Amino acid sequence: ADVEKLLAEVDTSLGGEITAQKKQFATLSDQVNDAHRLAQENAKLLRDIVTPVQKLESTVQDLKQKREEDLVTVVRLEQQKVSRMEIEFIPKEMEDIRRAHREVIDR
Repeated sequence: ADVEKLLAEVDTSLGGEITAQKKQFATLSDQVNDAHRLAQENAKLLRDIVTPVQKLESTVQDLKQKREEDLVTVVRLEQQKVSRMEIEFIPKEMEDIRRAHREVIDR
């Protein structure tokens, strides 16, 4: 009878401990599931952020390249402008040379 009573106490004690561990496992399982769900949400948020940032970086690079091309164009146009101005002065310089020759010949 004492052995049976002792076994009953052990069963009750183990039963309580098993129940407590089952509850603890359920709580831990819920926490793991919550953590997994949050990780998935964070990964989605990160993708949602990264895509526009990548597009912005690409746009900035495109704009930098366009600016460099524009600067090259501006320099080329300035050089053409100077060349055009020099060409426009040639007839005047030739006329000055002819006048100087005439003056020398007239003397």
